[in-house]
Amino acid sequence: MSEVPLEEIRSSLDENLSMGEAKILEGIEGPRLVLVIPHRSESVRDRIARAARDRISLDFRIRTPIVQAENDWIYGHINHFIAHAVYRVRRGWYEGTETQISRSRDRLHIAIYNDIFRSTELARKVETEALLEREKLLKIAGTDTVSVSASGFPREALRPFIHCATETDDDDDHDANPNWPSKTGNPSGGGRGNNPPGTRR
Repeated sequence: MSEVPLEEIRSSLDENLSMGEAKILEGIEGPRLVLVIPHRSESVRDRIARAARDRISLDFRIRTPIVQAENDWIYGHINHFIAHAVYRVRRGWYEGTETQISRSRDRLHIAIYNDIFRSTELARKVETEALLEREKLLKIAGTDTVSVSASGFPREALRPFIHCATETDDDDDHDANPNWPSKTGNPSGGGRGNNPPGTRR
């Protein structure tokens, strides 16, 4: 198959989507063509994407990830880097780590929470590790600046506002625990290894 410019494939797919749009988004290894289909049902999203692919030239058919929202792709890839930064600092302690990502037009801030980061030394180490990927984080988020903070969990009243890490790239699950980060985007809990439910007080 001859090389077809990614923009041509994007345009062709975009014209044939009955819902959503085809976008070129920055990924871990460079630009990727992603289908953003804002339907809650994964099976419906898959059906819409398949129908669009079937209508285009065979030369244009490439593997295209499907997400419900652009932020699902962006936040999932950001959390990929955070997961590996935590793992490098304290192997085995990625379980129970949660993140809060704040992204505006020009600024990205990533807050990392795990009680091991009540240690100032470990907190500074994981912040440094995460920022080793600064340029990639900026490209993926599309912002001008990025900052990272690590700490223990805040008081219980703030816990509902912390989001579990999500991962969208199926090839990048951690070998030691393929259930982390959570693929569902739902709160941590039973059935997932990312953060087993604690005992109620």
